[in-house]
Amino acid sequence: MVKMEKFFFEVIVVGSGLSAKTTIVSLFKKGIIPFWIENIQNYKINDDRTTMLSPKSFKMFKELGLKDFEKKSFPTKKINIKTQNQKNFTVFEDKKSLPICYLTENNVLHQELDTLISKIEKNKKLVKVKDEIRSIKSDSDNNEIVLKSGDKIYSSLIIGVDGANSKIRKIQNIKTKDHGIKKFGLVAIMEHETSHPNVSWQVFSETGILALLAKDIKPNKRAVSSLIWSLDKKQIDAIRNLPSKDFEKKVKEEFGSSLGDLHLISKINEWPIFRIDVPNPTGTRTVLLGDAAHSIYPLAGQGFNLAIGDILQITDTMLWAKERGLDLGSRVVLNKYVNNRKFWVNSVTKMTDSIDWFFSNTSNNSQNTFGSLLSVSNNFQPIKHQLVEIMKEN
Repeated sequence: MVKMEKFFFEVIVVGSGLSAKTTIVSLFKKGIIPFWIENIQNYKINDDRTTMLSPKSFKMFKELGLKDFEKKSFPTKKINIKTQNQKNFTVFEDKKSLPICYLTENNVLHQELDTLISKIEKNKKLVKVKDEIRSIKSDSDNNEIVLKSGDKIYSSLIIGVDGANSKIRKIQNIKTKDHGIKKFGLVAIMEHETSHPNVSWQVFSETGILALLAKDIKPNKRAVSSLIWSLDKKQIDAIRNLPSKDFEKKVKEEFGSSLGDLHLISKINEWPIFRIDVPNPTGTRTVLLGDAAHSIYPLAGQGFNLAIGDILQITDTMLWAKERGLDLGSRVVLNKYVNNRKFWVNSVTKMTDSIDWFFSNTSNNSQNTFGSLLSVSNNFQPIKHQLVEIMKEN
């Protein structure tokens, strides 16, 4: 613990997860040295999920200097999508056969970001404490932050990257619409006998959205994919507790035979899926990023890519402000950030909400009609390419 009585820091970052760590490193790379408040509890890396990074997000992590990140990521050049009763998959791919996204294990990102942050700390260019915020008083001059330890810290700007249950959001009374936990995600690693390199799959079925994200080929030439299955509260317990063989059978029933026999080669983990809207993710000298600002349904990795977009935009906005000698926590700076982000965040949120609502509330006939339209879109390449570009840009 760093002992302090009264210190002023231009920027304070609050959070412990991937988005918080990415924010720290991104700011540092641009010459902005933040003060970091981690959760008082030890943050244990145990995240078996796989993230679909857009090309823009992938490029950002490469530029941050993650050493082995690129070697441990798997490009996806095609995404095959269908409804459960649709006979054939609709193929989404880039015109130039470039990757649509890159699959990366969250644990890899944690480990590599931790290594970079450790180097920054050793060079004494980052001050970090593990503590909790007791209170914040914000006025036209600064933020006064009182920690649980009793220490006081002052800052121009607080960046809250502390997740869907953001304490910063609550303390600063930032208006929020909390839709609660209506879905859960199941994650596991599946081995399958048919190999389709650089291809990922997604099926919209009665139980939820099931994705198999291509990873690598094992020595026995059987392919390995990361399974992500979005389910509602009624379904999660029944499916999660199935014996391995029954679970494999259930996945194949939902997915079909395109990948041949499927075998579970990991434990099954689950996590709650929050759905939260924050119309304006700013308060007095405060800005929220990532899940603290918008927690959406996990379709095609859009949630984490939105967080990366937030980080890129807040970094650019802060550089813009510093070039003009502006107060980083001023309303003019925060408004510029919000105006540059709100259209894209709102668009992605509405898109994921619409898809989730459709498959949660419509009949099989309606969903089959949707599947037929997907098939028809094979004859309308411009439409598909436009959807691909949206996925790549987030």
